[in-house]
Amino acid sequence: MGKYRCTICGYIYDPEDGDADSGIPPGTPFEKLPDDWKCPVCGAHKDSFEKVELLEVDDHCVFITFREAGAAHTITPYLLGKACFISISKP
Repeated sequence: MGKYRCTICGYIYDPEDGDADSGIPPGTPFEKLPDDWKCPVCGAHKDSFEKVELLEVDDHCVFITFREAGAAHTITPYLLGKACFISISKP
């Protein structure tokens, strides 16, 4: 089951978690969400989401890759002490 990212606010729908506030149980794939389901953060419609690939590199860093207008982008969080910095690379 793939994860999907809201292109408006960046929220990531994880099927393993579901969306309890909207009555979506854990294990519900994005494709099976009701057509009227909306982003729990910003209220964007389901068609505002895109599939993302998450690759855990180690215990402290996760790379998120998504496609936009045919190009791949990577979001890389950097941890420095308790602060987190995010770099977004575009081709």
